[in-house]
Amino acid sequence: MGDTQCLAAMETLNGLLSSGAIQGDAALVARLQAGEHPADILADIGDRYTTGDQTQNLINVFRGWPDTHVELATRALGWALARAAAGEVFTFVVNGDNQSPNTITRIQLEGTELRIEFEHPPT
Repeated sequence: MGDTQCLAAMETLNGLLSSGAIQGDAALVARLQAGEHPADILADIGDRYTTGDQTQNLINVFRGWPDTHVELATRALGWALARAAAGEVFTFVVNGDNQSPNTITRIQLEGTELRIEFEHPPT
């Protein structure tokens, strides 16, 4: 995936995560906690909230991300979304780029801000 597509996918994902509808979606939380792959969930969410190109960019990012990285990020996101569905307020920030020689995933929780950063080699 080119850098432009990755950055566009991160922008779309940040928009979805800042949506009150997504944060309060108990069915979404249940799907994440059940271990469903985020790309499958994003395909359904994308059909409701984004354009076809935006949805495909999101799916491509998650399908290209190594499984262990996806699992870690999904668990962190599921935890925070479950707490948000219970009434806590979270701010989500997701960043990604293809400037790293290695695939790196960083997860940081500071106060009520969950930050997930994804770096990967150029494609």
